[in-house]
Amino acid sequence: MLKEFRNPLGRLNKNCKQIYQYIYRCGAVTRSEIERHTGFPMSTLVRAMNNLENNGLIYASETGESELGRKPRLYRICPDAGFIIAIDITRTYTQVALLNLELKILNSKTFGMYSGNTPDETIGRIIKIINEFISSIDRDKILGIGLGVVGPVDRERGMILNPEHFVASGWKNVSIKKILQEETGFPVYIDDGANAAVLAEYRKGCGRQYQNIAYLIAGVGLRLGIIVNGKLLEQNTSFGHITVERNGNSCICGKKGCLEGYFSLNVLLDEYIEEIKKGRQSVILEKVDYDLNSITFDHFCEAVKSGDILANEILRKAAGYLSIGLGNLICILNPEIIVLGGTIFRKCPQLSTYVENMFSGYCSSTVFSRGELGENAVIIGAGTLVLEDYID
Repeated sequence: MLKEFRNPLGRLNKNCKQIYQYIYRCGAVTRSEIERHTGFPMSTLVRAMNNLENNGLIYASETGESELGRKPRLYRICPDAGFIIAIDITRTYTQVALLNLELKILNSKTFGMYSGNTPDETIGRIIKIINEFISSIDRDKILGIGLGVVGPVDRERGMILNPEHFVASGWKNVSIKKILQEETGFPVYIDDGANAAVLAEYRKGCGRQYQNIAYLIAGVGLRLGIIVNGKLLEQNTSFGHITVERNGNSCICGKKGCLEGYFSLNVLLDEYIEEIKKGRQSVILEKVDYDLNSITFDHFCEAVKSGDILANEILRKAAGYLSIGLGNLICILNPEIIVLGGTIFRKCPQLSTYVENMFSGYCSSTVFSRGELGENAVIIGAGTLVLEDYID
């Protein structure tokens, strides 16, 4: 079992771990590819691979392609050799999922985050869902719990520090790692959700061919995860507080002109409603029976999609401010790819087009992507935090 990698006197030595790690990261490989990557003599390679197979950690699947002779077998990791609990805590929802070792979601539940979702209430619901998921699973096969949360985060102490924009009270200095470990008995790994998301796309998504990646989560706030030279940048970032307008709007951080004051879910919605109050017309008015208090962000996105002039004007202006922040990011770190994720991009795909158009002709090799993992990027990344601690 995978936990044997942690035992220096166990059945699985460092050669086994190196081979397993390579197969995990490639997805499916031939024995000759493993030999070229590891440089192991064939006798050492065969012995280690047999050990992994006998312990149920890898298996030979369908044959690969070959121009001549017998087609080689492809080796994969056994997905059901262990399981991971992954959790994504955002300002608007919390998702809990059960993953296999291929980081595929086997079961998932999501609940909204409202004024009553204090840390105690939220963690209680999470524990209840975890117990439901693992009721029929051998507990010894659970590798741990991975958490992607709204930062800033203290990874060593496993604490959510003082996140902005939570509807419920109490989300300050929450020792969530300690609580979950005590309640479940499983090891817990925690990081900012944006870091989890960029790690997921790097391992399993659109970033597999790149070494320098940025992942932006745009919703009620802005979160940024960064990988530089194949390594996760572990420092807490404050991308939402980049200055984009000198002496601009006041921000909750105490500064003026921060990006979040011009680009966030609430800013877009508030400006949309304010412009309607001033007499601007929008296609959404008849649908809400002219009740401005009932207009939601989904209504705004619906208006954008329908080609509404006002909604697209607001979105395009916000994209301009976001592009200032992204332009600074490109000048400093020059990422090969920037993934645009989160609620705003998911519900208003037109925003991606506006942003990309603003960078057309820009002197940079950076490409933009919506990612391959979608809204599950944080969940998959949270699972990656757990799995890679065993095999790195």
